[in-house]
Amino acid sequence: MIVVHAHTEPIIRPGDRKGLRAPDETPSGRARLACVILRKVERNIHHAQMTRAMLECVNDGEELKISFQETYEAHGLNVVYRAILDSLIIILSRMYDPVFPKKKLGLDRASLPHLMHLLEDPDTQNQFLAAAWHWTPGMIEEKQMRTCAERLESALDDYSALSASGLGKSVLSGLKWYRDANLAHSLFRGVRRKPLIYGEIGELLEVTSPIIENLSLAMMGKSWADDGSDEAKQRAEAFWAVVETGMKAKKGLFAC
Repeated sequence: MIVVHAHTEPIIRPGDRKGLRAPDETPSGRARLACVILRKVERNIHHAQMTRAMLECVNDGEELKISFQETYEAHGLNVVYRAILDSLIIILSRMYDPVFPKKKLGLDRASLPHLMHLLEDPDTQNQFLAAAWHWTPGMIEEKQMRTCAERLESALDDYSALSASGLGKSVLSGLKWYRDANLAHSLFRGVRRKPLIYGEIGELLEVTSPIIENLSLAMMGKSWADDGSDEAKQRAEAFWAVVETGMKAKKGLFAC
């Protein structure tokens, strides 16, 4: 349980957008680093949603597939699809890049595991509790601090549950295997018996979104609503509709 202490003057404030030039092991330094990582993770999950939506349109687009059947351009569609898939794996691998604190490995990564490692420290948590006191002038300060504490605790609990779940272990090990086998071109690698299941990637994003939403409020005092998936779907559908229309028009011209 995160304990709400008496009010103290905050060392960081919501909206602090200063990056870091070197590691700072003070509580305020770790809190600033956590804010920098959070903003990067927010961008990563948005990009992941946009990229996944592009793939979903191809997977579910029967008319699109038909328009490319037995055409010279079908090869290009396969190349584009594979490139988008690789891009999604890169984004997720970056977002979930693991850290090994005892070995001092991965502590320079802007990843969700690194962020959660920083937030496990009570002194770092206190930085955000103090900042929450100043979220909205005129509001009940103690209530804002309790909200911050509750959201931090929820995010930590949800992330811990994800890490221990079958989904978390399967997807994260699958991402590492795909990256090593297809992107990092490792010469020697372990054999993965279970392939990376595409559907689990969507589940991972769905489970991750509430964690980011809680962290955004607890750390930055702002609401982060996960409405990016709807926008991503609409933009992807608009793009592939143009491609499909173009292919159908070209087939019609050749038919003449």
